[in-house]
Amino acid sequence: MRNSNAQPLTLTEWQYNLLMAWQAQLLAAGEGAPRDTTGLSENANTRRAAVLRALEGTDGLTGGRR
Repeated sequence: MRNSNAQPLTLTEWQYNLLMAWQAQLLAAGEGAPRDTTGLSENANTRRAAVLRALEGTDGLTGGRR
């Protein structure tokens, strides 16, 4: 599967035009409007904190070893 999925996605001109028309329809209808993605979700913050604790050895799992 790697060889078939390793290359970037390419579109023909008609596919690109169709995609842009669909995007314009969604944006005009208020669906799919860009949302604020600058902050992390609560779940992401929790996971980030857990990973940092594990890396620091303060999670009780690594015993302080690196």
